[in-house]
Amino acid sequence: MRSSLSSSPLSCLEDSPSKLLRADKSPSKSCYGGDSLTPAQDDLFPRNESALLLCGFCATWDTRTHVVGELYDTEKSYVESLQILANKYMKPLKSPEYSGIVETGLVDEIFFQIPEILNHHEGFLELLKQ
Repeated sequence: MRSSLSSSPLSCLEDSPSKLLRADKSPSKSCYGGDSLTPAQDDLFPRNESALLLCGFCATWDTRTHVVGELYDTEKSYVESLQILANKYMKPLKSPEYSGIVETGLVDEIFFQIPEILNHHEGFLELLKQ
């Protein structure tokens, strides 16, 4: 965390939502980059309605960013798992050298629609990257 007062009121976009508003409903000091303000800096610390709205926006923005980041990480992990399932299990079991172990029809039943699900989630992951 930065130790000096930031010049940009939007610097709170980088903070966590729990740090943005104090219990007294005034914007937190972390919204402006520092944990402790001098009395002179405290005079500059906005406590008006627009500042509260700005930090409320920052909290909403940060929460949305966190949610999308978590969704992306989860989707990426799911796609990787589906790729392993398709490439390490389904395709080898359908190959001629493993045809004696499990019938191709049974492999198709076991891995029913895995390629379609994988394609769908790969597309969704690409959209999340944007």
